[in-house]
Amino acid sequence: MTEVEGSPLHMHIADRYLVVYTSNGFLKSYDTYRRETRQSNPPKNLKENFPDEECVIRSIKVNCNGTKVAILASKSASSPDPRLIVWYCETDVLLGYDFGKGKPLKPFGKNIDCKLLLNE
Repeated sequence: MTEVEGSPLHMHIADRYLVVYTSNGFLKSYDTYRRETRQSNPPKNLKENFPDEECVIRSIKVNCNGTKVAILASKSASSPDPRLIVWYCETDVLLGYDFGKGKPLKPFGKNIDCKLLLNE
């Protein structure tokens, strides 16, 4: 990590893919398969996409083939956001899915099928 990107705050690994969220708002993904870990996609600056200073990233999860990253955020430390944000790494697109006023979301990844995103 560079000084501009900041230090790691959240990490998740699934199969051979590692995703890291940094203190300066960058989301980075890596392929750990070979001897040398290499970045699998360009970094995504989430602070550009979430300019609200109150936005707090609570959790990140990567799928088993490193193509999608699920992001849970809060509007503040005590107010969970009912949206699930997904970063489609190959197209560099962020999409939000609003689940309304229900239970707080808690996605988890299984290495069963890379097309699945599970919520408990």
